[in-house]
Amino acid sequence: MPGVTSALAERLVGGRYLDIDIKREKAARYGMTVGDVQLFVSSAIGGAMVGETVEGVERYPINIRYPQSYRDSPETLRQLPILTPLKQQIVLGDVAEVKVVTGPSMLKTENARPTSWIYIDARDRDMVSVVHDLQQAIGKEVKLKPGISVSYSGQFELLERANQKLKLMVPMTLMIIFVLLYLAFRRVGEALLIITSVPFALVGGIWFLYWMGFHLSVATGTGFIALAGWRQNLACDADVPAPCHRGGASLEIRRLSASISSTRPCTRGRCCACGRRR
Repeated sequence: MPGVTSALAERLVGGRYLDIDIKREKAARYGMTVGDVQLFVSSAIGGAMVGETVEGVERYPINIRYPQSYRDSPETLRQLPILTPLKQQIVLGDVAEVKVVTGPSMLKTENARPTSWIYIDARDRDMVSVVHDLQQAIGKEVKLKPGISVSYSGQFELLERANQKLKLMVPMTLMIIFVLLYLAFRRVGEALLIITSVPFALVGGIWFLYWMGFHLSVATGTGFIALAGWRQNLACDADVPAPCHRGGASLEIRRLSASISSTRPCTRGRCCACGRRR
């Protein structure tokens, strides 16, 4: 896959588990239920708290279970003595099958479903393009069994959430800016002229990303939003009509007045930007 430098999958097997399979029919012959056998296993092997000891202001639980020598292997576990409700002495192997099975080394769940993670590193390509290619490749070449699904998390998930928020916030912001511009100038034409100049201010940022080899991300999107807001402030300050524009001043005087009125907001905006970086 272009752009993927490494991929690491979690080990699905490698864990060793002790499995005690209770045989219902055999337990019933001795007058025991599955609950009786489970209670014995949890108490004799896992331990049961029967009380607590008090030493001054300190309290310690009292836990009892079979010694280590009785539960250090499946063979010894099968020989654990059990006293049935009928006062018969049997062993655990008479009512259950004790064996060691292989399973996942770590149990992970998400939304009450077991999960397995595959970690990938992407370079020289943006994460969105890499994930889109992975989705197409998996959809064509991998046949998933019923109950199995594939989802993508990490930076891609965060970027998708940010895009969903931006799809709602950007149009609302532009609408609010247009309303404010209309209230300031009282003319739709000037408000449209100022707000349509914002995309042209972003062209330099797009070319800079291309030249530097950067990819579009949440950080660069935030920078574009800040650049658009800064350009909007400069446009509002620069497009305020000077008094000589409404008179019969010559073209040279109008040009000089426009230059003077535009120099102040541009200088102020750049100074503010430099101050924020520091």
